[in-house]
Amino acid sequence: MNIQEILKEAIKKSASDIHLKVGMPPIIRKHGKLQKINASATKLTSEDMIKIMEIISQPKDQKSFEKGFDLDIAYSLPQVGRFRVSLTKQRGSTRIVFRLVNFKIPSISELQLPSLLEKIALKERGLILVTGATGSGKTSTLVSMLNHINHNKNKHILTLENPIEYLIRDYKSIITQREVGTDVQSFKMGLRSALRQDPDVLFIGELRDMESIEIALTASSTGHLVLASIHSTSAKDSITRILSEFPKEKQNYITTILAHNLKAIISLRLCKKKDKSGVVPATEILINNSRVQELILENRLFELESSMEEHAATYGSKTFNQSLFELLDKDLIDFEEAKKMSTNANEFKLKFSKKNTNDDFIL
Repeated sequence: MNIQEILKEAIKKSASDIHLKVGMPPIIRKHGKLQKINASATKLTSEDMIKIMEIISQPKDQKSFEKGFDLDIAYSLPQVGRFRVSLTKQRGSTRIVFRLVNFKIPSISELQLPSLLEKIALKERGLILVTGATGSGKTSTLVSMLNHINHNKNKHILTLENPIEYLIRDYKSIITQREVGTDVQSFKMGLRSALRQDPDVLFIGELRDMESIEIALTASSTGHLVLASIHSTSAKDSITRILSEFPKEKQNYITTILAHNLKAIISLRLCKKKDKSGVVPATEILINNSRVQELILENRLFELESSMEEHAATYGSKTFNQSLFELLDKDLIDFEEAKKMSTNANEFKLKFSKKNTNDDFIL
């Protein structure tokens, strides 16, 4: 297979990424899982990789790569798609990863996410966090929320991403998308200049250190709406992660800003569908209110889950267990998958047994 055939086949199979490496057949990532592009695909040779590199890159890029620099470039294949391409060396040979840059942005409903996220996205100011493991759909969720703003409000939306995974077209809003490594040297430099560019909405691909968190909090407390992702497993862990980035003498100050400016934390876990047709997200949603604010300020984060359960009907908050029960009730996932995706399997089994009086499931 030549590179055009590989990319066409990958798109046909709804792959998000394509991995090319000497001694291996082309590998695609589909629904978060790695698999061979097809059963008949042959192993790639050094000559194959050289040909591919010559097709997708410019001579100046090739010279830079040969000097030992990693390479991040864009490649477009007419009538097929646009890709971000990462080239690296490993054990003396070339490794290439293609990522599809999506033109079609899925809506919140198409991602099977709660409609409450549409309301959350239209907040005027504050901090909205989306959290989850790698591949859980954080970027897709955030971009769908940004596009909801784009179609409903007249704003300047500025994004800082690494890499850009979706191209957002101007609709009612003005969109400025900046990519780390292409448009700006680093996240730090991009964040430092972001507030000088008159944004109404700031999207930060990932809060990865103290400085990025502090800039996000500052922006959210000065009239901007900030949407960002963070690697953690739940709302409680996200707050703990943020506070742990700061020295003790600064934590009270950061806690106060966070408690007063946080709007929501959406946590994602992808569950395998019962019919094996793909995945569906389980969502934990923490909506900030006076009770949540009090728990954050008093460092009683262990009470957040019970507060979410208590205020589910009033504010729309929900725990992972509540979300998993909803997916079970809709027959989208089976009990074993729900138990596996629960934060506490034993607690889930107990609540499930109380919730159901029939014996359809073996506990």
